[in-house]
Amino acid sequence: MSQKSKLFLFLLILLCSACSSTQSGEGLKIDQVRPKGESIQEELVEVDKKMYQQVIHGGGSYTKARMVEVFTRESQNGVKEYRLFGIQPGSLYDLLGLRNVDILVAANGYIVPEQGVFWTYLQIIPNQKDAFIEIKRAGKSMILRYKFK
Repeated sequence: MSQKSKLFLFLLILLCSACSSTQSGEGLKIDQVRPKGESIQEELVEVDKKMYQQVIHGGGSYTKARMVEVFTRESQNGVKEYRLFGIQPGSLYDLLGLRNVDILVAANGYIVPEQGVFWTYLQIIPNQKDAFIEIKRAGKSMILRYKFK
């Protein structure tokens, strides 16, 4: 599947999610539900694009991490969040600066409605002009902004 096809599929999934159910938080921009005045730390993560693509195409355990849905007050309001586990050194998630027990909140400003959508995003992220993932780490919101070189 070409990169353009993957991007189209990702955007289509987000669009369909927004049309079908805004109650469940799918297709919502994180800015619509983020508490007002919340300060968010940003970190620039430089990623070797060639190495990233080798890991994706190599598959196996280096492309896998467990994502367990977190049930919080925010999730009761329709915002899904996922705690990450099983991140191995040298894995896709490690290259992106993600750590075990980080909580995934959003990708490129949209709440992640399900794990499959996030996996699609990870496949197309190297070709995005402005790629970022919002997480919670140690209880604090944080944006990891990516520069692929």
